[in-house]
Amino acid sequence: MADHGSHARIDCTPLPTPPPTEFASERNDDGVPVTSSIDWGRVVHQESRHVASWILYLHRRQDEQIIPLLETAASGLAIGPGVLPSKWPAFRETGVMRVCVDLMMEPGMLAPPTDLETFGPNQYVHKIIVLLSYCIRLLMDSKNNPQDAYYSRELYERRDEFFKFLWDIRLLISSANAAGTSISTLLPMFVQTSITWLVRIFDRYFDYVPTLSTYAAHSLLYHWSTCKPDSFTIDSISILRSLMAHDKDNIQEFVNDYISHSNNSHLRRLFFKFCQHLSGAFNPAPDEDAFSVFWVSCKFFTYRMDAFVPFDVMDVDGPLPSLTMSFHRQRCSGANVRTVSAPDLVKVLLPAFKAMSEAAPDLFDRKLSQYGGTLDVVSMIGQSIITVIEEKLQDDLDIPLDVLKRIQVSTAMQRLRDSNHSQSGSYVYLLRSTTRIWHDTLLAIDKIRAKGAGQRRLKDASLVAWRDYGSVFNLKESIRNHSAKTPSKLSDKSPYWKIKKRCFSNECACSVAYPTLHKFRVCKGCYRALYCSAKCQAADWEVGHRATRARVHDGLGEFVPGVDQTVARSVDGGLTVLAATMPAGVTGIERAGLNAVANTGGADNEFRELYADRLAAVD
Repeated sequence: MADHGSHARIDCTPLPTPPPTEFASERNDDGVPVTSSIDWGRVVHQESRHVASWILYLHRRQDEQIIPLLETAASGLAIGPGVLPSKWPAFRETGVMRVCVDLMMEPGMLAPPTDLETFGPNQYVHKIIVLLSYCIRLLMDSKNNPQDAYYSRELYERRDEFFKFLWDIRLLISSANAAGTSISTLLPMFVQTSITWLVRIFDRYFDYVPTLSTYAAHSLLYHWSTCKPDSFTIDSISILRSLMAHDKDNIQEFVNDYISHSNNSHLRRLFFKFCQHLSGAFNPAPDEDAFSVFWVSCKFFTYRMDAFVPFDVMDVDGPLPSLTMSFHRQRCSGANVRTVSAPDLVKVLLPAFKAMSEAAPDLFDRKLSQYGGTLDVVSMIGQSIITVIEEKLQDDLDIPLDVLKRIQVSTAMQRLRDSNHSQSGSYVYLLRSTTRIWHDTLLAIDKIRAKGAGQRRLKDASLVAWRDYGSVFNLKESIRNHSAKTPSKLSDKSPYWKIKKRCFSNECACSVAYPTLHKFRVCKGCYRALYCSAKCQAADWEVGHRATRARVHDGLGEFVPGVDQTVARSVDGGLTVLAATMPAGVTGIERAGLNAVANTGGADNEFRELYADRLAAVD
């Protein structure tokens, strides 16, 4: 292998003697087996205790036969979960894992390649990581096997060095991407799974959780942001959140360090990956823990929103709409998403909102105006206010009150600029969202029994701000009160798949948010109502759906459940205005909403025809 000297791992120790084998069809004059004649499959399965020695021998000789040996050894361990390969004890006890780690850590292993030769670092490191990854998986699957616990210490004692190596190897992945090799898709998967499994192994046997300074978290986030999700890597973001939560005092330092090691191209990719997964617009990972994505992204937006501002422009779906959609999706427990409590969401959301408003205040105001009603930001802010009072979050009340004030100012400015503002799409949606929850939120705030002067101040300030916000829409206590705790009005569409995709539980934000991009379930009793989940269906049942499901209502009024016909007529006129006043660029969220309206009957023919023109104009 002299022609591969540019990538040689230089070692001055004497070359080892070859291990014994019965499966070489050729030997030289000294009786040494010709490596190219060895049946590696039979060596792996019948001479398992010599595999580690063969790996070292071929590596020291820089023999290309190490590639098929590594591949064959890995395939011998790649069997179904819960099944222990017969060769695993021999691999474990003869130090296959230790050998793999030693080879990866040798100086020069990460030297940049000059061509696409087979024995270049990309291919070679990849084969070693694959074999090591299968070994790690067997350690994790073995539960509390004393032998596995003993041999896992080989990895535990070199954990910091190993995690740093996996972070550094992202440079090789970049080279593979540039070359268009298959490594660009396979290597990130094995890196992610190796880290997630090691985190569990170290916690099980050594009661140890890697700190954020070990680069395990760095690698998880990097590969999560650059690869497509699959069944093996969907828990990477959950493991990342657990690492960050366990080392919470160093989260800001971790965020800063990660961003300092990232170029603009990667930051852009990370930004859009966050937003895409938060909104669920393209259902990128249906089994992924939505709260973990929400939590991690909020931490990055909180501490370094300044790094993402260049990518958050009006014609893209940025963090404000994406976080709002994720908040609602988790609260209603849509398909494949576990329900998360409001306090858990609010506590990480508010600092992110504050960072967004401070990093780009004008853009924040414009996005509030664009999405405040359509995505029902208002109910999220109302829930935030209640949480701040109940949890006595003295330093956080200014954040939701500031958002309310920004919406008020925007609405007032719109009124000054346009005498027909009440017919505009943004105002109509904002009125609908506000009317649905304003009175219920006011009652919820008022019913909180304040304990202590601090909580009393929070409650009093919130009541003043909420009443002031309601006055913008002529909402007052005891006057035309509307409650979300009313049964839904049934759709008149038939068959049921033509029903506009919204939740028929008036207590769910997805009853007014536009669009709602998750799947719905139909009521099997009437086939005239859709729900996000069994939770939403049960909530509607409790407030009277059972008694009303036989009635079918006509007109657009059924699209605005519980809102009086004055508001319904405003929505009727406003939908067409909204379509005619869409911004110049159609964003991903808006595109999905237009599709939903056009494909499910929409508001009217004019809106459906305009939909086709709008998409054609930007395609």
